Amino acid sequence: MKDKIHRVQESLKDRYKLLAVLGEGGMSVVYKAQDLKLDSLVAIKVLHHDPEGLGAARLQREAQTAARLTSINVGRVFNFGQIYDEHKDGDATGVS
Repeated sequence: MKDKIHRVQESLKDRYKLLAVLGEGGMSVVYKAQDLKLDSLVAIKVLHHDPEGLGAARLQREAQTAARLTSINVGRVFNFGQIYDEHKDGDATGVS
């Protein structure tokens, strides 16, 4: 787990500083982070290894849907993108 946190932090170091793990499930892990450019707290969701790529498409739909919602009960989406892949050359997907 520490190695994965280090790789995620290294991939995001120009924009975010990881502060803690907020939660982890079968599909992803969510980190509490500091947005270094906006000086605000954010949550960053990073997928676990997904060889079929199904999780990335699902996460993108989730981010797009959440970005259209405005409610105090739904977190705002500021960014969606790819960072790294822990098992092969390529990318894993994260959203903040």
